[in-house]
Amino acid sequence: MRLQRFGKKGQPFYHIVVADGRAPRDGRFIEKLGTYNPLTNPADIRIDMDRAIYWLNVGAQPTDTVKALLSYKGVLLRRHLLRGVEKGALTSEQAEAKFQEWMEAKETRIKAKISQKENLRREHLKKQQEAERKIAEERAQQIAKKRSANAPSIETEAPHSEETENSPAPVEQPPFCFLFRPGVLCRVFYYFRALILHIDDQKRRLYRNRSNTAILWHFR
Repeated sequence: MRLQRFGKKGQPFYHIVVADGRAPRDGRFIEKLGTYNPLTNPADIRIDMDRAIYWLNVGAQPTDTVKALLSYKGVLLRRHLLRGVEKGALTSEQAEAKFQEWMEAKETRIKAKISQKENLRREHLKKQQEAERKIAEERAQQIAKKRSANAPSIETEAPHSEETENSPAPVEQPPFCFLFRPGVLCRVFYYFRALILHIDDQKRRLYRNRSNTAILWHFR
C-alpha cells in the first residue's frame, strides 16, 4: 500500500493504491483505495475504510506515509476494534460506539485547529492594516509639514522678485566674446593645429596604401 503521484510540478496530488512491491511508483496497481491532497489545510484524505482493512488483513504492508494516513483517518483503530469483536473482548455495538466517540473527538480537534488558524490569520491581517494605516498617517503628516514649511518661503520670495524687476537689465555682450578671454585663443589654435596634423596624417596613409596597391598589381 503506497502513494501514486499525480498533479503538476509543485502541486502534488496522490492516489492511495495497492500495488506489487516490484512495480514502479507510478506504474500498474491492483486497486485504488483513496486519494490524498496535501495542498489543503487540513489535508484532504479520502479512504475506502472497508477495503483498506481487507488488504491489511490479507497481509498488505503500508509505507510509512500511508500508515500515518490510515492512522489519521481511524482505519487502524477500526481494525483493532474489529479484532476485539472477533476475539469476543467486546461486542460490535461497543466497538462502534468507541469508534464514533473517537471520530467525534477527532473532528472537534480538527475544527478547533481550523478556527485557531483562522483567528491567527485575522489577527495578522488586522495588525497589517493597522501598520499600513500608521504609515499612511505619518506620510500625510510629513507632506503637511513640507507644505507648511514651503508656504512662507514663497511669500518671502515675492519682494525679491519685485527688486529684480526694478534692478537694471544686464548688459548684453557681443557674440563670440568668450574667444577674447585669456587662454581661450591658445586652446582654439592648439585644437585647430592638431586637426590639421591629423588630416595630413590620414592623407599620407591613404597615399601610401594606394602606392603599395599599385606596386603589388604591377608584379602580379
